[in-house]
Amino acid sequence: MRALSRFGGRFGFWTITTFLLVLVGPAQSAMEIGVADVVVGDVFGRSLSKRMLAGQKLIYNQRVRTGRESATTLEFNDKTRMSMGERAEMLLDDLVFDPKSSEISGLVQLTRGVLRFASAKSAKVNLVVRTPAATIGIRGTVFDLYATARRTEVTVLEGQVQVSSQYGAQNVGAGRTYSVNSASGAKYTPKQSSEMQQAVTKMVSMVGEDKTGARRAKSTTPKQK
Repeated sequence: MRALSRFGGRFGFWTITTFLLVLVGPAQSAMEIGVADVVVGDVFGRSLSKRMLAGQKLIYNQRVRTGRESATTLEFNDKTRMSMGERAEMLLDDLVFDPKSSEISGLVQLTRGVLRFASAKSAKVNLVVRTPAATIGIRGTVFDLYATARRTEVTVLEGQVQVSSQYGAQNVGAGRTYSVNSASGAKYTPKQSSEMQQAVTKMVSMVGEDKTGARRAKSTTPKQK
């Protein structure tokens, strides 16, 4: 009887635990964190067989990919905006919005392509953007980011970010461009590379600069200090 009682207790415990995991899992995975505000051309979410549409909800752990001649602007629940240019791939990994504190936090992984990030004026942001070559810490700012398999470039339009890599950490302020190459080092550069400049210009022309959230920025390629 004691053995049966122990078995029943354990069975009951695991049954309840499993039930809670099943109950919480789908709720978390379906958590809405924002919306695809602008969609131009071929933009895909979790499946490459189904294009995203303007107004489509973004959910927890959402993947977003753009094709050639394509771009998108995502708006999150705190009004923070991210724009992606063509042939970009991003994972909103563990990105969550806390309505009680009005804070957006988590990890964004940009595998390749160009991204403009613009936090809302009143937003509380505690995000990290990870690329193959660097990690960018964000507390509230406007910046452009370009990523390839071995190189990452950051141009800060407003505020400040921290760029960390195998070469150390560097705070990058407004009007500066910082480049990290996994093979040759990290440094400030007098201007954006031609590849990044072309990618940013094309992205902005497709989604419209006012749609990127960088309404306060004077230029997409600010002068260097």
